[in-house]
Amino acid sequence: MSEINKLREENKKLLEIIKKLEKEIQDSAYYKEGSYAIEAVERGQIIEKQEKEIQDLKNEIQKLKCENRNVTTHNERGAGRKSRFSEQEKEMMKMYRIQGKTIKEIAEMYSCSVGLIHKIIN
Repeated sequence: MSEINKLREENKKLLEIIKKLEKEIQDSAYYKEGSYAIEAVERGQIIEKQEKEIQDLKNEIQKLKCENRNVTTHNERGAGRKSRFSEQEKEMMKMYRIQGKTIKEIAEMYSCSVGLIHKIIN
């Protein structure tokens, strides 16, 4: 009987060791899966950030294309005299006129003729 008890105790110890080893295997497998999941999340965040940067750059390119169309030429062939004043300067001239400055004063400010200022304002 004592041998049977010894074998039972030894069997219990071996079963405990087996359970510990199984738990360690599960933990290591979970850790590996967890680290892969962390890497995947980090990659996903990097990809999202890069996609956002790409979208921002596309928007900027679109704005620059629109600007370029307005700046390059005022007709298809690029023929004719180029405008002396930018759109912003023309708007400023109109604002000065609304504020009460005379056309002659505006012409002196921009070093051009009264007729040109009159043409731009009207």
